[in-house]
Formats: sequence, C-alpha cells, structure tokens
Amino acid sequence: MVLCRRRHVDSLRRHACPGSAKVVAKGGRFYAISSTGVWRSANGLNWTALTTSPGLGFVNDVTVENGVMIAVGTDDGFDEAMIWTSADGVTWTSIGAPEGTSELTHVAARGGDMVVIGDGLGGHGRKLFFQAAHTNRWQEIDPFGEDQDGRLVDLASNGRGFVAVGYWDDWDSGRRWGVAVSSIDGSNWTRSIVGDRDGLVFDQVTVLPGGRYLAIASVRGYAVAECRPSACIFLHEEAFSYLSSDGTSWAEGPQIYVRDEDSPEEIGDMVEHPRAIAAGSRGVVILDDWADGDHVFWAPPETF
Repeated sequence: MVLCRRRHVDSLRRHACPGSAKVVAKGGRFYAISSTGVWRSANGLNWTALTTSPGLGFVNDVTVENGVMIAVGTDDGFDEAMIWTSADGVTWTSIGAPEGTSELTHVAARGGDMVVIGDGLGGHGRKLFFQAAHTNRWQEIDPFGEDQDGRLVDLASNGRGFVAVGYWDDWDSGRRWGVAVSSIDGSNWTRSIVGDRDGLVFDQVTVLPGGRYLAIASVRGYAVAECRPSACIFLHEEAFSYLSSDGTSWAEGPQIYVRDEDSPEEIGDMVEHPRAIAAGSRGVVILDDWADGDHVFWAPPETF
C-alpha cells in the first residue's frame, strides 16, 4: 500500500521546505518547526504560519512531553548544542544541553527522562546521552562500541521505553544492516538487526496511537546511464515501514513508495534519507523533499 501523496505543498513552500522543517503531533494537530518559522495543521495537508521568528538556531528534531514541545539542534554558528522548550510553538526557552557537544540531532522524552543523539567523541550519530528526571547530569552511551561502525539517525519513546534507529556496517560480511537499539530505563540499551534487505537503512521512527513504534526505512541506489539533458546519474529508492511494540522485535508493514528520478549529481555518502514524520490520532504524516518538489504522504493510523 502506498500512502496518499500531495505534491507541492504551497503553504509550506512559501516559507520553508519540508526537508528543513521538523514535524510533531500535539493536541490533535501537527506542528512543523524550523529556525525560520512554525506552522500548524489540523489535517497534515493545509498549514497556517504561527510565527516566522521563533528565535531558534538550527533545529534538528522536535518531540512532545506532557504537552510541551522540546526541540534540539545547534546555535546559529554551529558551535554549541541547544535544547529549547515551548508550550505553544511561538515562545521558546533554552535549557541545558550535554557539556562539550556542538550539535544534537534527535530527542525523545518520557516522564521527565530525556534521551538525545549527539556528536560525542565517536562522531555524529554514534552517541546517546541520557538525563534522568529531576537531575542535571547527562550519561554518555555508545551502543556500537569502539570497533564497530554505525550511526543512529532517529529516536522516539512510547512512554514505556526508548528506541533509536539507524544502520550498522558489518565489516566481516561487507553488508549494511538496518538497526534499532532499545532501552527501558535509558541507561541500558539492546541492539537489534532489523530486516533482511542488504543496504537497508532506518531513517525515521515515531509512535502510533496505542504505543507501537513505526519506523521508515529505505534502500537507495545510483546508476550511471547515457546522459539525458537533465542528468547522467539516476536514483532508485524504495521506502518501507516496520512496526514494533517493544523496539526489539519488528515486523514489516506497508511499503511507502518506490521512485526513480534524475539526479543532477551523485549525493555521495549521504546514506540516510532525511524526512520529517509525525503520528497522531488523525493519522501519519511524512514530509519529503524530492527533486521535483515537496511531497506530503498521509495515511490513517489503521493503515499500520
């Protein structure tokens, strides 16, 4: 099943592309948040600007905890990691980030506990940082180990635990695997290989109504063919969904899309596919930026 798609989301394109806006569900509505503005939508397709000057630096991710939005990223100079909070999406307050980090890429929260993905000594996407409720201390966690090559690219909590997703390069077999790491307490984490497709990369994870995790994964490849006026390199991508109740055992769900498009130049080592995703009582929304314009995918929760 392919999700409903709408191309060229005009109300978003006038202000910021969906690829740079992060989406979160709150109070039965969706919010798209970036350094250049905040938008709100009741259905995921029609958006209204709340502010074009939120006072944020570069925003990488947003979550909701007890009705409060929590955004993470970096300052305007990309020198210092930042965490901001807001109740309404208009007024934002900066709070403390893990010491020594210059950027945070993802965030999840539960009952006051907070987990972020950041740029620890092992590089971007290799480190998790956990802060227990009512403390100011951050614990640094490396789920891959010194002799392993992997990257975490998204993070979520269903209220019972935490899940981070990404990919792991197995040097012995030469294969790339989709990976999920999960934790109940935020301090101890378990790594799981997910799916059997070579080159599968987990790109996003969110939580469906009822508490199941929904992850979006993709396999991407490039081919060089006889040059046409628009391109010599062509992209083939397949996007899939995976579902889990505990973050450890996963089952494949509906396919999201299959696409082939011209590429003016090879993207190179950008392994994961940046998208924005949110799930709420009204459905699942995925904002994606393709070569031919911005796309919105939508499906009711029962699709999964």
